[in-house]
Amino acid sequence: MHAPANAGDEALRVGAALRPSFSLGEADVLAFVAIPLVLGALVVGAVAWAAHRLREGERVASRAIGATGLLAGGWLAASWYAARSGALAPLDARERTLAVAALAAAALVLALLGFGRRLAAGLPLTALIGVQAFRWPLAHALDGLAARGVAPGAAGLVYGLEAAVGISALAAAAVAHRARARVLLALWNLAALAVLAATTAVTLGAGRSIRFAGGAHGGMWLAHAPFVWLPAAMLPVAFAGHLLVFRALGAAAPAARAARVPAPGPKALVPGPRADRSAA
Repeated sequence: MHAPANAGDEALRVGAALRPSFSLGEADVLAFVAIPLVLGALVVGAVAWAAHRLREGERVASRAIGATGLLAGGWLAASWYAARSGALAPLDARERTLAVAALAAAALVLALLGFGRRLAAGLPLTALIGVQAFRWPLAHALDGLAARGVAPGAAGLVYGLEAAVGISALAAAAVAHRARARVLLALWNLAALAVLAATTAVTLGAGRSIRFAGGAHGGMWLAHAPFVWLPAAMLPVAFAGHLLVFRALGAAAPAARAARVPAPGPKALVPGPRADRSAA
């Protein structure tokens, strides 16, 4: 007689049964591998570039680059292993939401502390905005997976907005060097952040009308690799990127105001009483 399976074992069994049918060789699935890896490399490269532009010492720069590489690579590997092992399958919708909230909080802390200061001060605004272009191919991949019943299929508008953010990021980055575009860039950043919040809510199953693969087990697809890198890597990077844009815009505002103030010219010589008497 077999011992009854506990709740965790039952959840793992259900998660395995609901595993979507996909192959890493498919373009829409491969995007969930390629985009996070490229983003990880870009983050490491951004730290190196910022350290160079800030003229940081070689020892400080090397430590920052090495630590960033280890953290980024270790996190990607750990989240992939957790998904492949089935450890994330028992998480319900509330627990997955809390996990993503914790990741967002971590991104906020990184953006506000020394790591974010280095990137916001050392990178051009064009680079901070342009990185959001990855959301264009991400939206295309989400739409393709939705057509197959893997990703939420009732979120076409949200995916369209994600694609618009990715495309418009290229245009915004092209004018980021213009001081007069600061207000428009801030408005674009705020709108893109709102779209990111909608995408996060949709992919986590916050909307009751959205049905994920597996019916009642909403959001189960995010518990599998490589889709786990959406909440574990791509969404936090996008969120931190928007925070860095706000930080860079805020730091540039005083300098822009100072540049608009005209420099004082030489004082005109006004003849005094002594000069008047000499002339008389």
